[in-house]
Amino acid sequence: MNTELQAFLLYRNKLASYAIFISFLYPILLIFIASILIMQMQTILFLRLLAIALLTIQVILILNKLNSEFKEYYDQKKINTKSAIEGTQRERLLNLITPIVKNKETRKPLDFIYAGKGRETGAYSSIRFSYIFLSRRILDLSDYTIQSVLAHEYVHLVANDYLKLIFISCVRILTLFCVASFTIVLLFRIPLLISIPICLINFALFRFFYKWAERILENTADIGTAILGFGPGLIHFFQLFEPIPSIKVWLTDSHESNKNRIKNIKNTINTLN
Repeated sequence: MNTELQAFLLYRNKLASYAIFISFLYPILLIFIASILIMQMQTILFLRLLAIALLTIQVILILNKLNSEFKEYYDQKKINTKSAIEGTQRERLLNLITPIVKNKETRKPLDFIYAGKGRETGAYSSIRFSYIFLSRRILDLSDYTIQSVLAHEYVHLVANDYLKLIFISCVRILTLFCVASFTIVLLFRIPLLISIPICLINFALFRFFYKWAERILENTADIGTAILGFGPGLIHFFQLFEPIPSIKVWLTDSHESNKNRIKNIKNTINTLN
C-alpha cells in the first residue's frame, strides 16, 4: 500500500474512532438530563413507563442491528451471484483496479456487484470477501472516471470502514430515541417559550452527530483517492453526479456537497504537488 496513504489512514481512523465515541456520549448525556427532569416531576409514572418503553425498543433495535450485521460479516458464503458483475464488464473493472490494488493488500478476494436501487457506488467487506458496488449508470462512464471511483471505494475497504459503519448505525439508533425521549420530557417539564428553542438546538446537534463520523469516513476516502493519484478523475465524477436537493438528503445524507468535496480534493492535490 502507498506509504503516504497508510500513514494518512492511520491518523484518520483514530479521528473517526474519536468521533464515534463522542457521538455515543451525546445520547448518554441526554438520558442523564432527562432522568433528572423526570425525577423532579409529579407525573413520574407516565414518563417512567414511556422512558422504559423507548429504552426497550432502542435496545432491541440495536441488538438486532448488531446481530444481522455481524452475522453477514462473518458469513463464509459469497454474495448472491445473480447481482455479480460478470463477463467483459468484470474484466474491464479488474484491469482498471489492478494499478490501484492487489488482493494481498486487502487480504481478501475482491469482486464487483451491481448496486441496488437508489445507490451509485459502495464498498462492503465480510470476513472472507470484499466487494465494490457500482450502478449500471456508472459503468457507462469512461474508464478514466470509473477508475477514480474504484480508488475511492478501495480506500473504504483498506480502512475497514464497513465495521465502523456498523457502530455508527447503532449510535444513530441510540441518538434518535434519546433525542425523542429528551424532547418529550422537556416539553412536559419546561415552559414552551424555553423548551422550543432548546429542542431546536438539540435537533441541530442531532443532525450534526448523525452525520459527523460517517462524513469523516467519506472525506478520508476522497483525500485518499487524491493521494493515490486519482483525484482529477474523482473531481470529474462529482461534476457529473450532483445529488438532487431534498429534505431527505439534507437530513440524512452524510456526504458533504460535491462543491466542498471537489475543493478538498483540489487542496490535497496542491499540497502533494
